[in-house]
Amino acid sequence: MTAQNPSAAPAPGTPVKKTKWIVQLVVGTICLGNIFTMVFAILGLVKADTDLPQANKFYKWGWIAYIICIVLWIVFWIIIFATGGFSYYVETSTN
Repeated sequence: MTAQNPSAAPAPGTPVKKTKWIVQLVVGTICLGNIFTMVFAILGLVKADTDLPQANKFYKWGWIAYIICIVLWIVFWIIIFATGGFSYYVETSTN
């Protein structure tokens, strides 16, 4: 009896579970509305049945894009707070 490789691609025509791409799509939509993650998730869903290795690459790049966008979002808010972006100064003149 031979051991099967769990990371090997399924036989052609075998249905593929698309749960991970759906989760990625939902997270990309709900958390920050990340358009890049949503596009990669949709591309992965479309390619999952025909080209599983390519679909897995889209999945990986979707999470990388998500992390990059979160880091940029955090840096943006740090810069806004550090530069006083929410401070408001009103000068009134008395004549």
